[in-house]
Amino acid sequence: MENKDIVLNGTDVYVIRTMANNEFGNSKPCENCIRILRQCQIYRVYYSVSNLENTELLYQVEKLTNIIPDHVSRGNKGLKRLNVIQRVPNF
Repeated sequence: MENKDIVLNGTDVYVIRTMANNEFGNSKPCENCIRILRQCQIYRVYYSVSNLENTELLYQVEKLTNIIPDHVSRGNKGLKRLNVIQRVPNF
């Protein structure tokens, strides 16, 4: 299947991060992920937020157009530190 055959316009995306201790962690998309999601015309993102009080899943829901990129992932920071060029596909 080629990229042009993928229809994601209006789709919701769910992102959940689990930690080594089985608790849920923050999984807000980083600025690179937000850029890709916008290219795919994703409508809304559900993402987990850390919950230090118990192991219940807490999540945030935002329209992608309202999400303000506020962090770079550890992976992208490591690639930048190693001067690795990251190629993000265009959809």
